[in-house]
Parts: sequence; structure tokens; C-alpha cells
Amino acid sequence: KVGQQAGAMKNPEAVRIGRKLRTLREVNRVSIRELAKLFRENPHTDGEVSRTSLSRYEKGERFPPDRVVRGLATIYRVSIDDILSN
Repeated sequence: KVGQQAGAMKNPEAVRIGRKLRTLREVNRVSIRELAKLFRENPHTDGEVSRTSLSRYEKGERFPPDRVVRGLATIYRVSIDDILSN
């Protein structure tokens, strides 16, 4: 795949968190574009997150940083533990 080293394995923990993030987004019926906008406009989140980054987090290609996890918990009205726990 483009952007990944040939044969690179995804971290299982990143994949698990990514699935959870995608489920939360789908349950809340928002697109990645809308989520990026919500993140940018919410005064209780810390800055912006690109659509590309959000997509990579959902695909398990990258771990979301703490500030993003806190922001998503705020937007979805769930605890950080709800996002990070099994």
C-alpha cells in the first residue's frame, strides 16, 4: 500500500482502537469530514485534526495522540476509557 512499507504489520492495539473509533463515528452518524469540522469548532478540543489523520487512526495505521483521544471523547460524550479499553 502507498504510505506503508512493504510487508509492514499494523499494531494490533492500533487496529483495535481504530475499529472502536470507526464504530463511534458510525453510531453518531458523522462522516470523517464532519468529524474534522466538529473537532476544529468544539471549544473543548485541543486544535485541529486532519481528515487524513482521522482516517489513519480508524484504519489502525497510527495511534491517535492523547489530545485527539480526549477530543474524540468530548465530541462523542464517552470516557477516554471507553475509547481505549477492550
